Amino acid sequence: MKTIGDVGIVAACLLPLFLLLAAFYWMHPEAEAQDYLRKGRAAAEAEQYDEAIRQYTLAIKSGRLPQTDLAKAYYWRGSAHTKKGDLDEGVADCTRAIELAPKDPEAYYYRGDAYKTKGDLDKALADYTKVIELAPLDPAPYYGRGDVYKMKGDVDRASADYTKAGGLVESWRSGSCP
Repeated sequence: MKTIGDVGIVAACLLPLFLLLAAFYWMHPEAEAQDYLRKGRAAAEAEQYDEAIRQYTLAIKSGRLPQTDLAKAYYWRGSAHTKKGDLDEGVADCTRAIELAPKDPEAYYYRGDAYKTKGDLDKALADYTKVIELAPLDPAPYYGRGDVYKMKGDVDRASADYTKAGGLVESWRSGSCP
């Protein structure tokens, strides 16, 4: 049977640990926000999009992320919204990410996915093309743009993008891609 003294001993043992953790977060305020980002990524990978959105929102609201990581939080949250079917929220978050980091290709890629899913094919095409401009060796935007061309009935351009994407994948596999 536990006594008041036993509880006091446990509390006395845990207090230094709590103070150490609090001091760490006080000295490294971005660490807590980075934890939210990591938890959000893990939730998204597990297809737990509501939890991912919650974690990214905590990271954003913390006010403790450097601008590049804040942009990531927005476009990762936008991607989670898109995967949930909340397409307008996905577009809005990715647009905010682009405002924060206009040269980050992932923000355009995820917004292109949202536009493609919405059926706004011209905007999706523009975003995938921007990703290709920023990251020409990434096969993913060629696949995305190929999908859009296919949806628009432009089979020749779709085939060209799929071929380019496949070539890039093969280059990566063989180790010949820089």
